[in-house]
Amino acid sequence: MKFKKHSSHLVGKLSRLLIATGVFLIIASTTTARADDKLYVTTILIPPLANGSGTGFVERLAIEAFSRLNYKIEISAVPPERSLVNVDTGIEDVELFRVSGLEKLYPNLRMVQEPLFIMDFSPFTRTSLVEATDWKSLGSWRVGIIRGWKILEKHLSQHPHLKIFNNADKLFEALLKDKIDVAMYGRITGLQHIEQFKNFLQLAGPPLLQKKMHMYLNKKHKALLEPLNQALRNMKQDGTYQKIQSEFDTEIETE
Repeated sequence: MKFKKHSSHLVGKLSRLLIATGVFLIIASTTTARADDKLYVTTILIPPLANGSGTGFVERLAIEAFSRLNYKIEISAVPPERSLVNVDTGIEDVELFRVSGLEKLYPNLRMVQEPLFIMDFSPFTRTSLVEATDWKSLGSWRVGIIRGWKILEKHLSQHPHLKIFNNADKLFEALLKDKIDVAMYGRITGLQHIEQFKNFLQLAGPPLLQKKMHMYLNKKHKALLEPLNQALRNMKQDGTYQKIQSEFDTEIETE
């Protein structure tokens, strides 16, 4: 009987010890969770702004902003339409940068108000073609855009000779091979893309559209919206934004 009593007492002590240890581990894990949290960020492949490896301009901004909130991020590059769908459905957590207003098309997205930069949507042509100065000047030209670039789809949805491509390589290949006359694309990234073909392709005029670009979160992360806004504002105020910008040998408009 004494053995049973001692054994019962020992079991009780062990139980209390295990409970206390479990409580400690829960508290410890809760305390350190923020440092270990990881968010999955998706982006279109559009160097030098984003290349899927974390070294593009906007990728650098995002890494810094999230690190100030004690979050790590993992960035992957996917086609534009899939990128939006993945974040809207919660497969991914963050869409790196898009124009404003996409919540109307993707109801689970929430936009970070502080802009990342300004995108110039510009026309590129073969060097033998005339300058394109506005949407009307595209006239009867065969115009190409990339699938999932919602602002261009909106402006050109009624164009009689619109062709849609899956990525920039196919877009500019079509331009080079005379399958389209005008490629609508981001000015900075387009200039980099045609560098090897500069004797054949050209920037054909001023931007037909300029838009501030914003980060989007899936709605399950809406609590991070204001902290991210503040982190981006602080980066602009303390010079971090400008330092990152200066490391890129290109003109990136910010405001």
